[in-house]
Amino acid sequence: MRNSVHAQKSADIAEKFLSGKSIDANMKKRILSAIKNHSMMQTGEEFKENIPLEDQILRDADGIVFLFDTYKSFFDNMAEKHSKEKAIELTLKKINAMRAKITTDKGREIAEKFYPKAVGYVSNNNAS
Repeated sequence: MRNSVHAQKSADIAEKFLSGKSIDANMKKRILSAIKNHSMMQTGEEFKENIPLEDQILRDADGIVFLFDTYKSFFDNMAEKHSKEKAIELTLKKINAMRAKITTDKGREIAEKFYPKAVGYVSNNNAS
């Protein structure tokens, strides 16, 4: 539920921002849709299939940036709350979930450049 709340709050903020702009209603709807659909629950029950391309691109970007470097701060956060072993387990689960949410061919191509480094960093326990 946490991720769906994050996505909805992000969309609410964007909607307030967009209300002050002269923007086409259809464009506003598409922007808000992309924001609402960029996130997913860890278990996947809110992961929506067959979404518009712009939604997929934002979702892919969210997953890619996690694989690029956000996994480090996620690991550090988990290590503060849990044992190191549990932090590793939770971070690897998150890394794999973020990788799985990437659906475009180009997004997968980019993600595969970062995935091994993210897994290696956490698995080798090289976190500070």
